[in-house]
Amino acid sequence: SGKQAPSGIADPAATATPLTVPAWFPSGFAAPSGSVVIEAIDTAADGVGASVTWKVPGTFDQVVTQVRNTLNSLGWRPVDTTESNEGGSRRTSFFVENSQVYAARIFQDPSLSGVRLTVELPQR
Repeated sequence: SGKQAPSGIADPAATATPLTVPAWFPSGFAAPSGSVVIEAIDTAADGVGASVTWKVPGTFDQVVTQVRNTLNSLGWRPVDTTESNEGGSRRTSFFVENSQVYAARIFQDPSLSGVRLTVELPQR
């Protein structure tokens, strides 16, 4: 073997063993059906809360709608929503900013397979 993978940004979903949703994640929020946890960060960096990221089946617009519906069903009204679409990278962020969830971010990039959903918790 002896060859190493090229340096740069790796796609964690390409080789990741599916993870489970951590016990510290709020039980109310559920990712869309068929989603696979690809990253869970329980140690927050400065200015960023803990988070869980899923690879979600479906199109970007379908995932945005599913997440919006989930937030609505929980009675969580985002205080702000941001959207961007630059160079094929699309991102929609719902800033919930309640005691359980800070933000839900949906993103899609040509370098990643599928749509991603990251839910960030408030700083502890």
